[in-house]
Order: sequence, then structure tokens, then C-alpha cells
Amino acid sequence: MADSFRLKVVTPAGGVFDGDVTAVSARSEVGEFCMLPEHCRLLTALEPGRLVVAPRDGAALTYVVDEGFLEGGGDHASIIVARCVAVGDIDEADVKREADAIRAALVPLAEDDPERAEQTRALKWAEARLDAVAPRS
Repeated sequence: MADSFRLKVVTPAGGVFDGDVTAVSARSEVGEFCMLPEHCRLLTALEPGRLVVAPRDGAALTYVVDEGFLEGGGDHASIIVARCVAVGDIDEADVKREADAIRAALVPLAEDDPERAEQTRALKWAEARLDAVAPRS
């Protein structure tokens, strides 16, 4: 039985991670999951949230990813997301201000306004980053 698999994480801006890992966990449309070596084939849409990567050699790395996809199984996994940021690079105060501004912009928008959908996606991204920097209980 294999003890690791190859993980690649990419965004439109370029590669974020490429290495051997023992596990990766993320949030899909149906909930959080963990992928281990020799996992069955998987293709899933990812929602904004934590991405925890356990490199074969080293401490776990925590990122926040935006919407995207994970494809993998057996000896590999590829994650393609709109954005990815290391949790340590998040400025909580800046993101709180961003989320407050988005919430204020949502107030006057009608449910069927296309701008509402865009602002809602932006709010999910902001809330995912805030959740990642908040202490877990």
C-alpha cells in the first residue's frame, strides 16, 4: 500500500503546491472530505474553505481556496481553484472590512439582480478566509 500521493494545486496565477502528501482535506459542495493514498477516483466541485495539505515530509500546510475542482485518485490529485492563499498571509482586519462592505452592497440588490450573485460569491470568499483565521473549537 502506498503511503503518499502526488498533489498539485494551481490557480490562474500559477502553481501553489506540487509535492508528495499523505492526506489532503477540503470542502466540496456536499461537505468536508479527506483524501488519502489510493483513494478511489474522485471528481468534485470545491467550495470556498480550508484546504489542509499534509506533506509526506513536513508539517501540515493550511490554505484557503476559492471555488474550483479536485480530480484525483490512486496516486495523484489535482486541485484547480480560482484563488488560493496561505492562512498565515491573511490580514483578518482587512478581510473583515471587505466582508462588511460586501454585506452593505448586498442590501439594496434584488434577488434576481446578477450583481447579487457576484457579491454573494465574493462574500463566501471573504467568509472562508475569516473562518480559516478564527480559532477552531
